[in-house]
Amino acid sequence: MRMNEAYKQKMLKFKAENTCDLSNLSLQKINSNIYSFTNLIELNLSENQICHISSQIENLLNLKTLNLSDNIIEELPSNIGNITELENLFLSGNRLKVLPKTIVNLKKLKWLSLLDNKELLINEEQKIWKKKKKNSGCRVLI
Repeated sequence: MRMNEAYKQKMLKFKAENTCDLSNLSLQKINSNIYSFTNLIELNLSENQICHISSQIENLLNLKTLNLSDNIIEELPSNIGNITELENLFLSGNRLKVLPKTIVNLKKLKWLSLLDNKELLINEEQKIWKKKKKNSGCRVLI
């Protein structure tokens, strides 16, 4: 299946289910229109070549699952903690160096994956938050 056909198929599913799977499409950037779909509950952008996530991501207030694994992201927007409904956050296989301070606002997280971010540094507040998340049953992989 060609890239355009795969993209069209994934977009049809997106419209029907409020889920958007744009994984493994060799995307280098995210079309800003995606941030206007405020009813979106799942966004999968894994296995692409994305290096930047816009601060507009905070518009996706109903988002429960965000998969950004296996891209080339070095930094998350500082307002990612405003997506307070987020339950699953997959960030493995990127180039993250630090996490935004607001990540500790994600109280509903059940799954957090940060594997294979070789240069990632976590500050003390985030270490305490991570421990609390683990103790409350959240799966945390670092």
